[in-house]
Amino acid sequence: MDTNLYKIREVLKGSKLSAKNQDELITLFSSVPDAELESVAKLLSEDPGLAETLNSNLQRKREALTVGSSDLWNSILTDEKDQLAAIKN
Repeated sequence: MDTNLYKIREVLKGSKLSAKNQDELITLFSSVPDAELESVAKLLSEDPGLAETLNSNLQRKREALTVGSSDLWNSILTDEKDQLAAIKN
């Protein structure tokens, strides 16, 4: 049986993301219990383009942490909430 992390990895392999960005997302997801990745695996399987959104959000968060901007961090979180709301609808 395929694990959810494996399913995510397979979707990322077929994405337009660079190998480096794919590895960064896999590293991030590998710290999450597999059962909790089920919804992520399902969403990415249904819409592989979300991989680019996840990567973009991760890169933006790194930038916010690097520059120490809580305003940028809060803006990213607001954007993510909007993105999640759009997925639910």
